Amino acid sequence: MKCKNKIIKKNIWAVTLVLMVLFMFGHQTSSAKSDTNPGQKLDTAKEKTTQAGQAVSDYAYAKKEEYIKIMKTKLNELEKEINDLDKQAKRAKSKAKTVAKKKIKALKKDFRKLGKKMDALESSTENKWDDVKAKYNQSVDEMISSIRTGREWLSKKIAP
Repeated sequence: MKCKNKIIKKNIWAVTLVLMVLFMFGHQTSSAKSDTNPGQKLDTAKEKTTQAGQAVSDYAYAKKEEYIKIMKTKLNELEKEINDLDKQAKRAKSKAKTVAKKKIKALKKDFRKLGKKMDALESSTENKWDDVKAKYNQSVDEMISSIRTGREWLSKKIAP
């Protein structure tokens, strides 16, 4: 067993040494070929960074249809939740029912605004996509929070 370990250790050292030599040789030849000054290297790095950013943006926009499909499904789910809250509110007592109707009316108004933002999302151009998408996501998060708050409030008012 000791013999195998020594052979393995020797092989590891040999491979490491070969890799170090190859790395050093490759690094010297590539730096020897490159006669650019630091300013040109910086410009090249900036250009590559810009290209990478554009590639990410292009990819995100290419996924627009898929994203919109997912968000329409989410919009349908939110509408169902609002309708469920409306049904639950009808079981509340008189005073709570009046307040609940006002809260649900506000939720429905916000939901219609969210629908308009979906329209804006669908018609957005590549240049505006990231901004419109971010605003839409924020509105969806706010809607989810409002529904959650409404559900909690209503559950306290109609608790058995």
